Amino acid sequence: MRRNSRSTSRLATDTASPRAMLVLSRKLNEAIRIAEDITIRVVRLDRDSVRLGVSAPKNIGIHREEVYLEILQSNLAAVETSTPEQLALRLQQIRNDATVRLAPSSAP
Repeated sequence: MRRNSRSTSRLATDTASPRAMLVLSRKLNEAIRIAEDITIRVVRLDRDSVRLGVSAPKNIGIHREEVYLEILQSNLAAVETSTPEQLALRLQQIRNDATVRLAPSSAP
């Protein structure tokens, strides 16, 4: 793999996870690719924040970390207060919704 002389990277330890974290430096309008279909681009730099643009397939959920954690907490609370029958019904609804979305279009 070739390294761009303008890009620097290093491994760091993520304090929230036992995994190593790749730390990359990017300038305005430069991007990072994740696999073939996800691009993260620096679109604006302010004194105390960075604005990122994320391009990814629609089936990939993209959330700020604090929003993602709230979603997980809400989902966990819903599961903990649901009866097995309610969970089975909701699972069936999700399966039906996925089947409808995945069905070929009947439009001419």
